[in-house]
Amino acid sequence: MDGTIPVHADLIMSASIIPAGKTHNLKIGAGVVNKKQNRNVYVHLTTAHSGKSKVKVGNVTLSEGDAAMITKINDGEELAFESVGSAEAELVVLDSD
Repeated sequence: MDGTIPVHADLIMSASIIPAGKTHNLKIGAGVVNKKQNRNVYVHLTTAHSGKSKVKVGNVTLSEGDAAMITKINDGEELAFESVGSAEAELVVLDSD
């Protein structure tokens, strides 16, 4: 992908800042990964707003400093990250094989 740093792994790293009350949809694999089935997605909500950030993904709500591993997700599927706290949410996402 243009503008990226090469990593010798089937990995996509992304970061997002989601305003409070908004949702960010992330497409898994971005159409450029080698392994298309059963990917692993690690999500970390940074500690940037004194505990005021929260993100809901699926039926799980993450608080600042929390992380989650989402498994068995396929290239092209989307994850929705909803910022449900009182401050914007800063996420780091690693999508790997």
